[in-house]
Amino acid sequence: MSERIFSPFSLNDLLLSNHMVMATMTRYRADQNGHVTDRMGTHCQHRASAGLMNAEPTPVCAAANGYPYTPGIFTHDQAASWRRLTDAVHVADVHIFV
Repeated sequence: MSERIFSPFSLNDLLLSNHMVMATMTRYRADQNGHVTDRMGTHCQHRASAGLMNAEPTPVCAAANGYPYTPGIFTHDQAASWRRLTDAVHVADVHIFV
């Protein structure tokens, strides 16, 4: 039974490398403008062994941000800054959701 957790898993149209899902990883390591930093990408890359990762809570508008240094996704620059982090975990064949 324990071997099954390490076997590939189909989640609708996503093929995950295993049955593990990593919970949200709140770290508040974005810059002051809500851009994802290299440090965040490294943090996630070091933990990229799950089949699916949940990124940290991400405000979708300025009014929804409750904490400083939280990565946003409501400006073009913020959305573009997520590319470094997603590329870092995709190298490990892991899917990530924001």
